[in-house]
Amino acid sequence: MEEPRRSGHVTYRSYLLRLWQTTDGDRKVWRASLEQPGTELRRGFAGLRELMAFLEQTVEESALSNDDPGSEPVLDQDRRSSAK
Repeated sequence: MEEPRRSGHVTYRSYLLRLWQTTDGDRKVWRASLEQPGTELRRGFAGLRELMAFLEQTVEESALSNDDPGSEPVLDQDRRSSAK
């Protein structure tokens, strides 16, 4: 499948995802955090619904933005190696 391109750039986001299970009273719950690689930026989530809502909002905002600061150039060599 062809990746969406804009001015020679592929729009993408990269995060380090951490998931862990803990308890809230008597029930088990999943917690999550996202960290942007190469930065100190980290965001925590009380549950999976909050995580998914954040990701959906981020994708929707990126789709509406004409100048996406999260886009990175992708070389043809990178594209071939990721297709394998």
